[in-house]
Amino acid sequence: ARVHVLPSWYELPGLVSLEAASYGCPVVVADNGTTADYVGSSGWYVDPSNELSILNAVYAAYYGPAKAGLKEVAMKYSWEETAEQTLKE
Repeated sequence: ARVHVLPSWYELPGLVSLEAASYGCPVVVADNGTTADYVGSSGWYVDPSNELSILNAVYAAYYGPAKAGLKEVAMKYSWEETAEQTLKE
């Protein structure tokens, strides 16, 4: 995919978004919920109630330069990393 878009009303953070990001695909996600805790500044954020906000973010993600670090951010949330962190606690 060229861009992954999930402008839901509430997302925790959306495994599909993290999977897309792990392949280096730009992600467009809602500006509410906890997705920002996972994607950080590497995502494109939208107001899910504003169609123009979604359209502009999709165009920006599609035609703009890739945001640095997105793939690395997503890879922090692999099953292996989750298991290691769980064992540490």
